[in-house]
Amino acid sequence: MCSSNAGDKFASQQIKEGPAREAWNREQVKFEIERLKRILRDPRLTDEEEAIAQSQIANYQEMTAIAVRQTADWLDLMYPLASQHKGDH
Repeated sequence: MCSSNAGDKFASQQIKEGPAREAWNREQVKFEIERLKRILRDPRLTDEEEAIAQSQIANYQEMTAIAVRQTADWLDLMYPLASQHKGDH
C-alpha cells in the first residue's frame, strides 16, 4: 500500500538516506573489500581475476576517500569558525 501523504514519503526518504543508511553502506564496502581480499589469497586465481579484484578494491577505496572528503567539505561549510582555526593549534 502506497501513501499519498507527502510527510510519509519524506519520512521514508530520511530513513533511506540518514545515518543508518550511511552506516549500512560503510559495512557493505568493508564486507566487499574483505571478500575481494579473500579472493586474492586463492592460489588458483588467474591473472585476469586478480586484476579485476584489485581494480574493484581500488574503486571501493577511492569511493570511500571521496565520501570522507565530502564530509570534511560539508563540515567546513557548516562550521566555518572551526575550519578557520584548524592551523592555530
